[in-house]
Amino acid sequence: MMSEATIRRLSVLALLALATLFPGVRAASQENPFGAPQTPAVPPTTAADEKMRPGAEKTPPEQEEKDPFVRAVLNLTPTTPTEWIQDAKTLMDLKRPELARTYFKAFLDLQLDQSALAAVHNRFGSALFLRLTNQPDLQPEGLAAANAVMEAADQENRREDRLTALVDGLGGDPQSAAYRAAVAELVRAGAPAVPFMIVSLADPAAEPRHPGLRAALTTMGEVADRPLAAALESGDARLRVEILRILGRRKSRQAVPRMLVLAIAPGEDEAVRAAAQQALQETLGGVPSADVATRFLQRQFDEFLAGRLPGAVDGAGNIEEWAWDAPQGRPAVRALPAADAVFEATARAARHVHTIAPEKVEYRRWFLATALELAKRNVGYDRPLSSEADSIVQQAVAAGPDELEELLAWCLDKRLLGAAIATIEILGKVGSSQLLESADGKPRMLTSALRSPHARVRFAAARSIVGFDPQRSYPGCSYLPEVLGHFSVSSGSRRVLVGDPRAERARTLAGLFTQLGFSVVTTVGGRQVVLEAFNSPDICFALVGDAIEAPRLQELVQILRRDARTADLPIGVLFREENGEQVKQFAASDPLTIPFAYPQDAADVAADTKQLLMAAGRRELSMDERTYHATFALDTLARFAEMSDKYGFYDVLRQEPQMLQALGNSPLAAKAARVLGLLGSPNAQQSLVEYAGLQARALADRQAAAEAFKVAVARRGLLLTSAELSRQIQRQQASETLDQASQQILASIMDTIKAPPRKKTSALDER
Repeated sequence: MMSEATIRRLSVLALLALATLFPGVRAASQENPFGAPQTPAVPPTTAADEKMRPGAEKTPPEQEEKDPFVRAVLNLTPTTPTEWIQDAKTLMDLKRPELARTYFKAFLDLQLDQSALAAVHNRFGSALFLRLTNQPDLQPEGLAAANAVMEAADQENRREDRLTALVDGLGGDPQSAAYRAAVAELVRAGAPAVPFMIVSLADPAAEPRHPGLRAALTTMGEVADRPLAAALESGDARLRVEILRILGRRKSRQAVPRMLVLAIAPGEDEAVRAAAQQALQETLGGVPSADVATRFLQRQFDEFLAGRLPGAVDGAGNIEEWAWDAPQGRPAVRALPAADAVFEATARAARHVHTIAPEKVEYRRWFLATALELAKRNVGYDRPLSSEADSIVQQAVAAGPDELEELLAWCLDKRLLGAAIATIEILGKVGSSQLLESADGKPRMLTSALRSPHARVRFAAARSIVGFDPQRSYPGCSYLPEVLGHFSVSSGSRRVLVGDPRAERARTLAGLFTQLGFSVVTTVGGRQVVLEAFNSPDICFALVGDAIEAPRLQELVQILRRDARTADLPIGVLFREENGEQVKQFAASDPLTIPFAYPQDAADVAADTKQLLMAAGRRELSMDERTYHATFALDTLARFAEMSDKYGFYDVLRQEPQMLQALGNSPLAAKAARVLGLLGSPNAQQSLVEYAGLQARALADRQAAAEAFKVAVARRGLLLTSAELSRQIQRQQASETLDQASQQILASIMDTIKAPPRKKTSALDER
């Protein structure tokens, strides 16, 4: 039996429903009190009741609510979460959002648990809460209430114990209310329920539940198509037949690409093939030929490669991607950034068309490229793929060096950086120096990769070529020492380049970036920006003011984009208010050039940094990786310099400026000193003795410099000027106050200087 309060509430709500349907009645009631609908009697309220009544603080006595319909709602006393939302909705319908907001706030103050919030969602459905998110005059309380309810409903829908119980409920009498309720609840749960239903459908012991599962999966909305299509990747032929029958009854076009593969591809299970053909017959009205199917899948591949979205993008910029989870035996969903979801769809289309026509070289190239790219993204661009663990690596190896070289060219053209790196690494294992030789005098593909704008591609190419150990010149061989020289100057740090003609502002920005853990280089002119960007492999991104000169902003960006060392460098353009539109228009065509208003505080700088690093994406190198690149580069250059008779076709001496730079700012100063010692040039000798005498430098590095100087003199003779010799003598004479280790270093240098002249032993002596 309903309570008096419930009867009164229902009466008021019925009256208000009529008022919203017939707004003229409400208007008349406010103009003519004698014609107003009579509000049901309400018990007198106490002062405490009045204080707690939502909206009371909004309607002081001198401004008593005039609208009797609104007054009727305010005189109700919500006692349940559903009543709070119902009354708030009624106030919304009565065009009183400012009062509705107080009800939403009171609802939030209840601090309901997940199940209670989900029950509210079940009572009102999604439409009301979506409305709350889009109505500005209900904010922020409306959005907060909507988010709380919808997130709880989503989590409740995904609760494994609940979904498992619903699936288990299908084992009873199909005519029972419990059975019908379980089917209805599974249909309402939508996509999150599908994996649990598929697990049960795959279980022969769960046969009594299968009719209910088929019925629920067949009548679900489109949300079930993608997880069902993903289940076609299962290795269980019986399950695939079941899924195909369901998809055929659903006439699911979402699953057509997978149906085509199962219906046409060679080597498929005959029962699966027959079920796929029947599903296509029900969905399309016929089974396409292999030629028609490959053209369809090729068009899909081209569209996804060009950026077509495979699904709806959510508020966080993600797309749900369903895939078969073999260990769990069910489809699983991931929220992927839109760009990653697009590539997953591209790779899937490539796999489908290759499976149907495996003999076609072009389709095999698409498949290998996209599969290698996915494999690299999974392990990280900085980690090699294992030929034992990755079947795709074995398939790539089987393709042979010639086809891999063509694959590399395609990957670089399509900017599939992970696939390009993987292909280079595989070539490094299966190829030889023959991959560097050219009949027409033009660099081969692997050598050309040394000019890639992506640092990891350049490094992978350098490491593979060094591994081939060529013994003679080849087209483009000068690229290798250039790349090694560039890597060698890394300090292992993350640096930001700030260019602004207003030096004070540049220094302020530098201080803010330092707080974020970056090293900062500041410049005031365009030319200095270019030189710093070219000469440092550690620059994570650049920030350039729109007033930069010599060169000006647009020309400066173009110069950086044309050089392999900076072509992929994210550039933030700081604009003044009057130049905002012009800068935004200029940057619109380049995803790595991002316009920003001048940051005002650390929070602005942090936000700008996040956006620039997101633009860099997988291109960003860790500090450990930068150090590893520099170590490899210095060791390789040292080997080339030491064995100049064997590697004379590599002009290591041209990298002397980089070695001098590495000596001065690198944690690998000892390795740089060794290269300089092996070069032994006048500049190298002078820099080594100067460095060895710097008390601020690490003792081990100074000792390495002194030893390298000894090597330099032994290889090329003493090449210091008389002024430099005098300075060294003065240094040693003044060393009595220094520590013993420093005295020994200076004494070692003097011993080297006084040593008798040596005979020429190096090809460098001829230069």
